[in-house]
Parts: sequence; structure tokens; C-alpha cells
Amino acid sequence: MEGFSKQDYNTTFFEKIMRRVEESAWDSVYGGFYSSVENTNIVDSRKYLRVQTYGLLCYVWLYNITGNITYESKAYSMISILEKMKDANGY
Repeated sequence: MEGFSKQDYNTTFFEKIMRRVEESAWDSVYGGFYSSVENTNIVDSRKYLRVQTYGLLCYVWLYNITGNITYESKAYSMISILEKMKDANGY
């Protein structure tokens, strides 16, 4: 991210948020993020394209500011999920 250094971000805070999102909204069987979760209860089990895209963006951003290859791997997994959604839905 141009104009910002890694010190400009509280990466621990953002990593904790992403872990919480993964724990509550990640589909551990088929992959992808559920569209709506409330207190770890799935309210809407659909997986909207925009929600998956936000997940991808978060992983790319976290990789860019931390250099943690786990986030890079998760970003590639999200790309794979998006490609499957494209094939299934014709997007």
C-alpha cells in the first residue's frame, strides 16, 4: 500500500478480527465465507460473490502488511473459490 508503512497499522488487531471472522463465518467443509453470521450462528448460509471478494482482499492486505505466507496461501484459496463460483454461476 503506497504511502503507508507496516508500522502505520495495528496488524495484531486486524489479524484478530480476521481470525474471528474465520471462526464464525468460514465454511470448513466447502470453503468460502457465509454471508451472514450472528454470534457464531449462521443466519444466511448463502455465499455471495462480494463477501468472498472481501475475504480475498483482506487476505491480500494482511499478506502485504505482514509478509506472512499463510495469508498469501489463503488468498490463493479464495481465488480458487471465486473461480468455482464463476463457473457455477456464470459470472
